[in-house]
Amino acid sequence: MSNIFLQKYNAEDYLFNNTNYRKGARITCSFGLAEGYRIVNGKYIWDSIRLHSGVDRSGKYNSRGKKLSKNAVIAPFDFNRVEINDYGKNHVYGSLIRLFNDDFGFEMRIIHMDPKDIKIVSGTSIKQDTLIGPAGNYGSASDGAHTHTEFVSLKNTCTIFDDILSNQFGVIALKEYTDIEIFQIYRTAGYFKDSNPEDILKHFKTLKEKRNVIGVCNRFKYVYKDWFAQTVVTRYSSELLFNKL
Repeated sequence: MSNIFLQKYNAEDYLFNNTNYRKGARITCSFGLAEGYRIVNGKYIWDSIRLHSGVDRSGKYNSRGKKLSKNAVIAPFDFNRVEINDYGKNHVYGSLIRLFNDDFGFEMRIIHMDPKDIKIVSGTSIKQDTLIGPAGNYGSASDGAHTHTEFVSLKNTCTIFDDILSNQFGVIALKEYTDIEIFQIYRTAGYFKDSNPEDILKHFKTLKEKRNVIGVCNRFKYVYKDWFAQTVVTRYSSELLFNKL
């Protein structure tokens, strides 16, 4: 099946050069252990570490307020079903677009787009390269216009994605974060700069518990109990799966 998927999207070389999504948009936060925040007296302080469930890419404006040209959100693949949820701007997600590819067993989730700007509708199917809308800043956890993107298996795992990762990266894609990797990442955060190894590993364990992680956890993917389907599924890094898609 993975060969059929790769051929369909002209990616036998795993580069996915013909697959658009946020082409040209800068990645601001990668999947897995990444820069995170603490909430102190109601304020977000970005000096910590989180277990990031997707990949963030910059949106309409940069830090100086200059409009960017690469804000269009384009469907990277065909999707059989579309589901759009508007939770309101005070919700952590704001909005959630769920795109289902039943043929190949995965779901794509897009978060923080402003509902009034979304160009697709629930209950339909869409083709690759369909315009979904512009990146947004909708939701309480959004800090500037961007998209937060998640790829999730429809069953426990997505065999196609596992094959792609294995063929690109080998057995490392199947292994847990090592203690050395965990310490190196945590030491980049100011809050943990002088923490001892025991406290760092304890924090990492807490992060996994909060994300309902119950299986392998690394920078490529993690196995967890999904709060939507209430079943065990796998999240994947779109950045590593699809050559920075």
